[in-house]
Amino acid sequence: EISLGLVGSEMCIRDSISSEKKYIDFMNLLVDVFSRPSAPLLPGDAHKAIFRDIDFIKNLNQKLLGDLQSAYEQFVYEEKHKMAVGTIIIRFAPFLNLYMDYYTGHDHALEIIKALKSEKHAVSKLWTAASAEPRCRGSTIEFLLIMPIQRIPRYVLLLKSLIKETPEEHMPKERQECEEALQQVKAVAMKMDHAVEVRVCVRTRVLLLLFC
Repeated sequence: EISLGLVGSEMCIRDSISSEKKYIDFMNLLVDVFSRPSAPLLPGDAHKAIFRDIDFIKNLNQKLLGDLQSAYEQFVYEEKHKMAVGTIIIRFAPFLNLYMDYYTGHDHALEIIKALKSEKHAVSKLWTAASAEPRCRGSTIEFLLIMPIQRIPRYVLLLKSLIKETPEEHMPKERQECEEALQQVKAVAMKMDHAVEVRVCVRTRVLLLLFC
């Protein structure tokens, strides 16, 4: 018999996998429907500034999704709550630092997009048509570009939920691994927030020097 706590743990694990799959689906849209078709219409520096290393980020998270799915499939239903999500995230956490360039450049990317739309650049028509495609379901380039920014905070929430639903008396090792994974992901999130703060501070100083 499976306790309610263990059922909750298994549901959190399924939610984690489902969330990762949806994220990959959005990243596929961003890469296949927006980034790659935009490349011939944009100067190389503009394309790089908007999409950064989105292909690499997508491939990185595709690997995480594969690891989560493989681990989940190794257990029969009654034991799926034993899946070591924490171990997988601990292994993955150091690679989250590769989000840094994307994270710190996001505001600049939105500024470029706004300018391109304002001047009615050819690429803005492509983006409008892309959003209207059935597979995109109205998703705009701005909506898709925010997804990687929201991803690391999402891992924090998922791990907190999993810890809450992982009873220490039944699964002390799994709970400890999830707690360690949470600390590692939170450390990356704090580092990125600090990097954005520094970037904003430096930019403000530059503007003050230029216009004051």
